Amino acid sequence: MIILIGFVYVIYFILLGAATRFAFNFITNNQMVIAQKTEFIAHAFFQGVFIHIIFFNALQLMNLSVSGLLTGVGLLTLSAIVIIFWQVRRGLVMETNPSTHKQAVVISLLIILASMFIYWNAYLLPNIAWDSWAVWEGRAQQWVIHGLGVDILRWDEWLQNDHALFNQAANYPDGLSLIYYLPKLLFKQGFAATQVVYLFAFALMTVLLITRVAKYGASIYLQAFMVLVIYSTPMINNHLMIQGYADIWLAMYLLM
Repeated sequence: MIILIGFVYVIYFILLGAATRFAFNFITNNQMVIAQKTEFIAHAFFQGVFIHIIFFNALQLMNLSVSGLLTGVGLLTLSAIVIIFWQVRRGLVMETNPSTHKQAVVISLLIILASMFIYWNAYLLPNIAWDSWAVWEGRAQQWVIHGLGVDILRWDEWLQNDHALFNQAANYPDGLSLIYYLPKLLFKQGFAATQVVYLFAFALMTVLLITRVAKYGASIYLQAFMVLVIYSTPMINNHLMIQGYADIWLAMYLLM
């Protein structure tokens, strides 16, 4: 169930990102060209995360009820599906390499296998990422209980405001907590599902890195070795749970 919820959340991000790219190409009157499906999906995911955070930052200012907020999310998702379907049906999306490259298949399977091993092994390792559940998840929980528009302040400011809540990282951007917020609002296992999403993010970032070196002629053996190096990072389970490192991943994505 946790994996299913996390997978649906990943699909939601991919839909937002893909629709944004399709809409941009429609506005600029260009055809959407997909050189490689795995690379396109990875780009769409991270762009979808950006759209989601921007959208929820706007929702914070509207002070909507839960039903109003979920209606907004539903309309956004429906709009993304309509844009993608419309563009594909009109033939404005073209794939330059319809046949799947064998190297891409092998590397994708290796990344999936390594990700499954991390997911299974996570339950056997201690969670020392206290700043994850105390800060990012904690602030999302405060929003679930008190409303997305409630002010969350640091200690000195909170003492002077009777209508605000305290969080020790209130001065940090809301992005990571906003990613936690939606699944927690909908499902009891929302936090665990979000951990699955971050494992997907790690896997898709690996896809982008390997795709980049493949374009420069790296052999299948070097690509596989790079995957093993990336996935053998010491204490990677806790690195994935300390979501503050997500800004480093996004910085890598922007660099690429």
